[in-house]
Amino acid sequence: MRQPLSEMADPKLRRLLLWWEAARRGRDMPTRADLDPADLRDILPNLMLVDIADTPESRFVYRLVGTHIDASLGVSVTGRSVQELPFGGEARNDILEQYEQTCRERQPIFCTHGYDTTESRHVEYGRILAPMSRHGSGLDMLVGAVVFTISHINLGLPRQVLTA
Repeated sequence: MRQPLSEMADPKLRRLLLWWEAARRGRDMPTRADLDPADLRDILPNLMLVDIADTPESRFVYRLVGTHIDASLGVSVTGRSVQELPFGGEARNDILEQYEQTCRERQPIFCTHGYDTTESRHVEYGRILAPMSRHGSGLDMLVGAVVFTISHINLGLPRQVLTA
């Protein structure tokens, strides 16, 4: 569910927003060259880069996904499209809509979600997505950060609250 950026309290998500604002230096969006991993070392496990393609069946493909995201989802996401994520219909549609909104609006978007995955997990998280350009002309990438507040296997076990 989309939330106002002003309600984004998590320091890791806010860190990416502050970086994005500074890195664009008056432009519509930062470029891939503006992204120095050393500048975002503290949030690298939560960071993702998403390529935007022209094909509807694999429009958004994860170029790079932080280790905390993979661990929380229980699968490796790098190299996969959104359609290949371990989420069912409604969840996948919500995720795709947030990505499309970010492309249409060309502004950062903050959302919170809670879903059951097809990998027998329940996850709750906050995510910020922001537009980027590979070469400075045109929107062809998204940069994002995800912070999971809950991730657990759905086997009747108690929920594990994540702090990282």
